[in-house]
Amino acid sequence: MPAINSLKKYVQGGIYHVYNRGNRKSEIFLAAQDYDIFCYLLERYLLPCPVSMRCKSYSNQIKVHAFCLMPNHFHLLLEQIQERAISSFMHGLCLSYSMIFNKRYEKVGRLFQGVYKARLITRESEISTVASYIHINPSEVGATPEDYPYSSYGCYLGKDTCRFLTTELLQR
Repeated sequence: MPAINSLKKYVQGGIYHVYNRGNRKSEIFLAAQDYDIFCYLLERYLLPCPVSMRCKSYSNQIKVHAFCLMPNHFHLLLEQIQERAISSFMHGLCLSYSMIFNKRYEKVGRLFQGVYKARLITRESEISTVASYIHINPSEVGATPEDYPYSSYGCYLGKDTCRFLTTELLQR
């Protein structure tokens, strides 16, 4: 029987709680620079590509409404504008990060426990609940969510800026 949320039901316009963790629950971010690299990749994939560059952009296909990067896992609250865009986006994001991580730390093999999980949020009232869950995650490691640098919570509080974050949905 497949793991929960591993079989994905993709809906155009759907909102998803997307998450993954390190293989054998190991850390996927070992240093501050690792978090920065993951955020850079999010930005690279989610902002429009400059005309002078050849790159894949999901700027018109996916919106990020919340995120949190924890030492051994991550959470994203994504809106899929174009059908099946999340699948392609997550494949590229996780593969790119894994390759950089493995090269940086001279490792081989799987970084993540498996393919990312994605849960379709079916009730509008659930969106803020999932966003709150994502933003409170830093308390798991004894951090203060308001001051945690690898979460979108600071952006909502006006403490940080995040160019790939779309805040309108949660500010309604």
